This record gives sequence, C-alpha cells and structure tokens, in this order.
Amino acid sequence: MPLRLKLTLPASLLLLSACMPIETIREVPAATQAPKERVVIREVVKPEEGCGSLLSEYAEFTRYSDDTKRQEIRTIKNRIKANDDACDSLRLALFHSAPGKLRQTDDTINELLDSVKNNHAALGSNDHALIGLLKNEMQHRSVVEKKVGRHNSLLDQERAENRQLLQRLAELQLQLDQLKSLESNIDPE
Repeated sequence: MPLRLKLTLPASLLLLSACMPIETIREVPAATQAPKERVVIREVVKPEEGCGSLLSEYAEFTRYSDDTKRQEIRTIKNRIKANDDACDSLRLALFHSAPGKLRQTDDTINELLDSVKNNHAALGSNDHALIGLLKNEMQHRSVVEKKVGRHNSLLDQERAENRQLLQRLAELQLQLDQLKSLESNIDPE
C-alpha cells in the first residue's frame, strides 16, 4: 500500500469522526438495587452546545413530499417567531437550500445564515462549519446560476439568429421557385 494512501485513510476517518455529533455515555448505578447486585443504567448525555445532527435531519427532510416539507418549514418558522432559536434558523436555511420546488433564493438563505452567525450563542463548532459550508455552496451556486443565465441568453440569441436564417432561407427558396417558374414559362422545352 503506498505511503500516501496509508496516511490519507486515517486522516479521512479522523475528519469523518470530527463531523459526527459528540455523545458521551455515563454509567449511573441504580439506587433501588441491593449493594450486592450492581445494575448499570446507561444514559446518553448530549453535548450542551450545538444543534445536534442537522445533516441527518436534512437527509430525512429530502425524503418528504412537498406538502410535508411545506408543513415542516412552517413549523420551524413558527418556532423561530416564538423564541428566535439560532438552531432553528440554521435548520430553516439548510432546508431552504434543498433542491426542488421549495428552494429559496440564495440571498434569502444567506440572510438567514448571517442572522444565525450573529446569534451564535447556542452553536457549536460543527454548526459554524456547516454555516461556512452552506455559505460557500450558495456562492458557488450563484456563480453557476450566473453562468447558466449567460449561456441561456447566448442560446436565445442563437435561436433568434437561426429563426432569421430560416426565414431568409424560405424567402430565397420562394424566389428560386419563382425563377424556375419564369424560366419554364419562357423556355417551354
């Protein structure tokens, strides 16, 4: 195995594990048991900062029907109005960036991300990384959409030119047919 491959595999695994939400397991002895028998209750303790697993929520969101997506977005917007939670705002920006009919403009998503970034008390480092990733994606998508727009306008111009050429060709064909008709009338042979 090449040295570069040996080094990239552990680095990749380290990066993947850094993106996963951190959960610790704390063992709590059961108080109701006799001292001779020790029963361990496993309790999962979530990290205190951060929005949790937004990417898994996003993956689930993309599988919803459009009606369910609309309802989920409406619910999140109502929660934001009620308590202006940065995690819900980030969730809303992430859901709005999903491809499909409900996708919002990049400006709307960037505004949401900026407001989330300014209200970052509850956000963890993974959430900040997700904000950076989404902002980069919005910039990239904006560049691509501008290129597509330019190409579409060039395509429209070419189509208009083609229509003019076809019209001119039809006129020339008509003139040619008229000349042939005149020629056959003049010279009957």
